[in-house]
Amino acid sequence: MEISRRSIDLGGTPFLGSLREFRSQRLELLLRIASECGELGRFRIGPLRVWAVSSANLAHRVLVEHADAFIKSRGLSKIARPMLGDGLLTSEHDKHSRQRKLVAP
Repeated sequence: MEISRRSIDLGGTPFLGSLREFRSQRLELLLRIASECGELGRFRIGPLRVWAVSSANLAHRVLVEHADAFIKSRGLSKIARPMLGDGLLTSEHDKHSRQRKLVAP
């Protein structure tokens, strides 16, 4: 999978990373990631490293063509799953695929 690169890491403050921007100016943050990092960027929300895909082509390759090669973060499963349940956001592989098909038009 070839990815056009600039700087993959966005940076941010030493402890919080991009947490403040993520909470108050999420769209601006995502646009800045696309502008500064290209189609794949990484930023931090506190101690968590988050990847942002800014290309429809790359998102399709990651989420559909190579879905089995990627797992969601441990933080997402440990923190979000107890609060949100085992839904589309937190589920993996076959379960995620079934749920995605249910919500598709």
